[in-house]
Amino acid sequence: MIPATPAPPHVPLDLGLDAAAEEFRQQVCAELTRAMAADRTAGHRDPADRTGLDEKFERRLLARAGRLGWLGVSLPADAGGAGRPPAWAAAFAYEAAWHHAPLVDTGVVLASAPVIAYGTAAQRAELLPGMLAGTETWCCAYTELSSGNDVFNGLAARARRDEDGVWRLSGTKALVTGAAKADRCLTVARTPAGISMFVVNLRGPRRGVAVRGVPTIAGYALDEVVFEGAAAELLGEDGAGRRQAARAVRAEHGGMFQLGWAHRIAADLTDRYGGVPMAASGAALVEADPLVRERIGELWARLYAGRATALASVAAAPGGRPEPVAALLAKVRLTELLKDVARDAAAVACAEPCAAEDAEDAADPPGPWEARFAAEAVLRLDGPVSVGANDLHREAIAAYVLGERRSAAPILDTDTDTDTDTDIDGEVGDGREKDGGPAALSRSAVRAAAQALAHTVAYVQARAAYGTTLARLPVVRRRLADMYGDLDAARRLLDGVGAFARDPVEAAAAAEAQAGRLCLRVVEDAVELCGGHGYLAESGLGDCYRAAWAAARRADYGPVAIGLARRARWAREGLA
Repeated sequence: MIPATPAPPHVPLDLGLDAAAEEFRQQVCAELTRAMAADRTAGHRDPADRTGLDEKFERRLLARAGRLGWLGVSLPADAGGAGRPPAWAAAFAYEAAWHHAPLVDTGVVLASAPVIAYGTAAQRAELLPGMLAGTETWCCAYTELSSGNDVFNGLAARARRDEDGVWRLSGTKALVTGAAKADRCLTVARTPAGISMFVVNLRGPRRGVAVRGVPTIAGYALDEVVFEGAAAELLGEDGAGRRQAARAVRAEHGGMFQLGWAHRIAADLTDRYGGVPMAASGAALVEADPLVRERIGELWARLYAGRATALASVAAAPGGRPEPVAALLAKVRLTELLKDVARDAAAVACAEPCAAEDAEDAADPPGPWEARFAAEAVLRLDGPVSVGANDLHREAIAAYVLGERRSAAPILDTDTDTDTDTDIDGEVGDGREKDGGPAALSRSAVRAAAQALAHTVAYVQARAAYGTTLARLPVVRRRLADMYGDLDAARRLLDGVGAFARDPVEAAAAAEAQAGRLCLRVVEDAVELCGGHGYLAESGLGDCYRAAWAAARRADYGPVAIGLARRARWAREGLA
């Protein structure tokens, strides 16, 4: 077995923080580096828990984070928080994920938003201090087996007042994280007034509440919670549960946890296989196998696109409330980036036994905890399906793109700040840009992709099909949402070219290449969605396609572009 390399030094992605927020990030990093050291976690592993660590360790670390003021660092001061800008909470989330610290599903993350927005003054005074101090753990119980992510239409749980005026819950909740160890539970149920949100106290004897762990394919357990007349406290107004739950779920968006996890996997993989010698040749695996170094290099480029999307959500969060589309995009794209990064990491790791197969002392693969790349490829399956499926978020994004919400998506404005003097014409389509640089090609490709998306929106809204219009078909709406996400990521990559790496030149090349590929994918999807019309010259999509293809071709294969050798350098050194 090829020996493991030491844990990588923490070189964070540049989050564009001001000096004060960056100092806070470094404090969190230093503290979590000590807290998550092997000698501290030894004896606390628990593979049946989603965090991989036992409850004792989790509570101790949570209380420490509370004492340091981390948990509510960006909550309003009048709610007991520190009132810092959203970037501070983003920095904490990123560091918690990078260190694999059990500080993700905290009470603040899961429940503070609806308590602050809808709870009474007495409820805020009762519930918020324990969340902020890290002395109470919470769980959210929304899903039922009969409803899945369509929580409200299939909601069967009921709540009624008894003769003493106490609300009593009945019903079964499924796929709940951490219910067995939670002090309080946030849940929803039907009442005569509609759907309402309740808080259930789980401390002490759990009268009327039964919790059963259900194993998952990833090895850890999720909980089934059965309410049989359990006493509950109505949160805020009876019948307001829909908007309260929406507020709670929206607070979990942003993607910074996923960005931290994805970056850690990429860094570990690069360090492990960038310097590990193969048994036969003595050359490092990433140097000896072109496919391995190609995939690792591509992984870093995709990580930059994810970074741009995640930070856009933070930047668009005045007062701590993310702008809806930015938050939705971050949730969809970062959870799926994490899944893809983990999958690719596992695929690259499969080369390890092959590299050692000619060694006489080749050992069996390590267990699930040690073989973290393979384990994470399974663990990260839950990201896109947890707390609201990504397809539901895509539907909301599509509604903005199609102008069905109060404000249409601004990305459809093709006169964007990414425009240059380069027009979308045959000259660009032939690969001859006016200013001689690949950046102009990539920016021209963004403009072309924006025009292609705008054209597609108009077409699908007008095109009758299957008794409705194409714009009403779920499969079309899903693709429009993804096109919007690709275009948004491409724009943000170019807006931040060279600003987030040790080597700005290499970072710019990575951003331009990834932007070009994203734009080409948008235009290709546009041609497909417009069908035969999109293939005709009169549609105008041909010019868009040529501009996008020129950028993608130049970025990947041109004389000043990335190519395999440059991606190998990414794999060796990393750009973060």
